[in-house]
Amino acid sequence: MFKEAAAVAKYRSARLTSLLDRIRLLHHEGTADPCAVATILQESREDIPEDSLTSVANSMVSSGLDSHMPNTLLWGLGILAARKDIQDKAYESILRQDKLGDAMSLERDNYLFAFVKEIGRYFNTFRLALARETIGKDLVWRGHYIPEGTTVYCNTHAMNRGRIVDLLLLGWLLNIITDTKRFSNPDEFRPERYMSGPEAERNMPHYGFGVGRRNCPAINLVQKELYAIYKNILFNWSLSIHDGEEEFDAIRGCADGLEFNQAPKAYRIRLQVRDQQKLDAYLNTQF
Repeated sequence: MFKEAAAVAKYRSARLTSLLDRIRLLHHEGTADPCAVATILQESREDIPEDSLTSVANSMVSSGLDSHMPNTLLWGLGILAARKDIQDKAYESILRQDKLGDAMSLERDNYLFAFVKEIGRYFNTFRLALARETIGKDLVWRGHYIPEGTTVYCNTHAMNRGRIVDLLLLGWLLNIITDTKRFSNPDEFRPERYMSGPEAERNMPHYGFGVGRRNCPAINLVQKELYAIYKNILFNWSLSIHDGEEEFDAIRGCADGLEFNQAPKAYRIRLQVRDQQKLDAYLNTQF
């Protein structure tokens, strides 16, 4: 296990170093596309040590690998394998995106990217947002007295379903009705909601990454990482679910309902190679 971990760490370090060297070169030439590292290089008044820049980049890439991302990935793979109609739409969007390139909007026209957003909403892995503390002064909100220093947990799963917002304040559970128009038919898994209509216009697609000014800033990064993973899997393999494992329910389908980060129950899928020649070429690609 240690040797495998060391090999992965070595590969990741080499890959990051290669990417950082490329961004440094493009930044020097003035042709770097907007990204976190390019912004750091542009706004820094002093030369940034190589190890510091590598550490920042590594943190951004790996910060969600043990939390939100893996369980979201598992819920999504299960849905793709169990719902052939959704899988077919996602695969067609990949082919269309490759054909049209920048002429096709990833945010508005790509079904697979909308699927990534809907997975984050419907199977919100962190059902309670991270704890917050009220600061500044005591307050009264909707008839409830909330003293300064109160610990607050927000039920983001309920908010994503547009029903009840549960605020846990020092052991008191306050149920506050929220706007049911936030999501149309919230109990329906429907990626198309993020391709047209009011839900497609909002900057924050859901509450899976928290609420307010202290929400997780990595939402765009994680969504694009998940998109890239699903894209590479679907481009090379078709998925099917093992018999009898078709149900993926956000509540009944959890492996352990008491966990803070919800994963699905174990399931099995089959992968069928779409084109062996293309797969071999992809596996032999030097990144």
